[in-house]
Amino acid sequence: MKILITGGSGFIGSHACLLFSKQGHEVFVLTHSNKNSLHCSLVCKAIYDFNDDLPDVDAIINLAGASIAAKFLNRRREGELLKSRIKVMDHLLKAYRGRDFPKIFIQASATGIYPSGGIFDEEGESDGNFSELIQAVENAASERFSRSSKLMHVRFGVVMGKGGGLMRILSLLPTLYFFPDPKNFIPWLSLDDASEILLFLCTHPLEGAINAVNPQKRTLNKLLSFNKKSALCLPLPYLLLKCLPDKRCKLLTVSHTVLPTKLVNAGFNFITFRKEP
Repeated sequence: MKILITGGSGFIGSHACLLFSKQGHEVFVLTHSNKNSLHCSLVCKAIYDFNDDLPDVDAIINLAGASIAAKFLNRRREGELLKSRIKVMDHLLKAYRGRDFPKIFIQASATGIYPSGGIFDEEGESDGNFSELIQAVENAASERFSRSSKLMHVRFGVVMGKGGGLMRILSLLPTLYFFPDPKNFIPWLSLDDASEILLFLCTHPLEGAINAVNPQKRTLNKLLSFNKKSALCLPLPYLLLKCLPDKRCKLLTVSHTVLPTKLVNAGFNFITFRKEP
């Protein structure tokens, strides 16, 4: 297959690019990054200028957009996050105007669309802490890319893997332990699973919302146990996170179980960490 990945220099995108190429697919990456920072530049065809023509491909995976974790998150920042994602969508729409649009379009989304508490599959209610932003992103993709016969919104949980995401932040900190542990379950998946899911959906396309989470439940403290670089363990009151004005804290205070029903029913097999949390 010919696959275009936007945001291919990012945490998930660069890993997916390597996996796709290893499996024999022809991969194109649309990125703002320079050549020296693109880790997968040796196995993919990079497009650095957004004014360049985009190739005819079988699938587009849209991972591009400003990082949620990069800055203090408030309503103004949410507006910037949405604007950055819509800007990329509009560019793709313009680039393929008058041409056959790829049959498969995958838009990155997130499990933050679901509220705290309860158990949710893809049909669950969508009024979580980040539902307004996430729903706006999904709606924008649906409005623009309805020409794709297979349009998918992949709702990622917290992606765990070396070199990025939550683990990159934790590697800079002493080991943290939140007390009391309220047994809050955090939707999560490994970086390997995130890439494998994207590949699976390109070759076995589904439709609509798809929960990209590991079916094995993990509490916050279980996920934080990956950070073992420091022998120092700092206790941190769990309630403190709920009081902070930065909405990024709500990513860790959510407590719900998200089920990957569509992926499981389609036959996807999850990979677990070599070292269990």
